[in-house]
Amino acid sequence: MQRTRSPATRGVCLVTMARNETEVLTHWAWHYCRLLEAPKFVVLDDASEPGMLETVRSRVPQADIDVIRLPEGPFSDQYKSNALSALATVMVERYATVIATDADEIVAPIGPHRGRPFEDLLREVPHPFAAPIGIAPIHDIAGEEPFDPLRPIAAQRSVGMLKAVSTKPAIWQGEAWVFSPGQHALRQRRVPVTTALGLVHLKFVDADLLAARQTVRHSREMSGAQGPHLARHWRRDPAAIRGMQVFRDAAKLRTGPRLLDEIPGFLDREFDRAEGAHVIRNLNGERRGSLDGLL
Repeated sequence: MQRTRSPATRGVCLVTMARNETEVLTHWAWHYCRLLEAPKFVVLDDASEPGMLETVRSRVPQADIDVIRLPEGPFSDQYKSNALSALATVMVERYATVIATDADEIVAPIGPHRGRPFEDLLREVPHPFAAPIGIAPIHDIAGEEPFDPLRPIAAQRSVGMLKAVSTKPAIWQGEAWVFSPGQHALRQRRVPVTTALGLVHLKFVDADLLAARQTVRHSREMSGAQGPHLARHWRRDPAAIRGMQVFRDAAKLRTGPRLLDEIPGFLDREFDRAEGAHVIRNLNGERRGSLDGLL
């Protein structure tokens, strides 16, 4: 593709794809409006029921959200990755930074960087792509209230896990490429990990919200191209969500290791090193513990 990007390009554009994801989309928009002066949001609406974006806009009225509505069709990880790659490619020609993620993922400063301006941290990441450290907060059902999408996660959840599979190439600056299925990597390209930022995955942030999302997933037709590679959590019965081990063990993690202290060892175990940085390698490793000081 011939480059048309101006050196004066500025601003941050957030892109995602969603189907009936009102709660996580609300937090997605609210979170970035807190961190950025005038972010641009673009949502690929994957044939949602009426009202999803209208609700998000009413809850976060300051959010400048454009919507591209997609026609109904079967689910495919490859289709989703292709669509987000194409949208990020278009937006990276017009914005200094594009953050392309699933609707239930947000990029946030972590650890000692939490008080620093978000745009400064984005400018400092290795160019042109970077993967924030994957973090999944966990809902302690017995001790914590339902998730409020208009409040910080750190004020609501105390435990979680570092996840290699959630350490994704979410940040694009100045160049376009192509996501692999699930947006877990960029095809035939090394992606460095930035330790100043986390990619916070909301999958386990609320047990009942996860059950509701499972119901939506179970209503989807699957593409013939999807094959047997669909993630196991897509097939889980919504009625069984509250009994998942990850929720049953959550309270125990309050006295577990601080995940902030675990990051160096986690990176050395689960990622390769190249040109002085950790780069994405393994999609299986994780470490569970306390979110104290991390978010």
